[in-house]
Amino acid sequence: MHESPSSATNDSGRSDAEEFRSRDKGVSPTLIGFVLLAVAAVVFIVQNSEPSTVHFLFFTFTTRVWVGVVIALVLGAVLDRLFAVWWRRRRERT
Repeated sequence: MHESPSSATNDSGRSDAEEFRSRDKGVSPTLIGFVLLAVAAVVFIVQNSEPSTVHFLFFTFTTRVWVGVVIALVLGAVLDRLFAVWWRRRRERT
């Protein structure tokens, strides 16, 4: 009645269990990318830990360089999402 997970086959002719095991043999390229990104972030933070004065519009404050860069990246990501939502809603109205 019910097939066991190891007896079900996929498009490649291999069982699902065999397919899963074959995917598990190597290190994921995504994992490698995340590790490299994390290492680069740590190196950036260590190399840019000196204080710096930031002038923005009417504000002046002193912070670490890496903190300023992280704040700019976060603000950019938030603005990107807000613009994407606005654009999608604008297109749905027309």
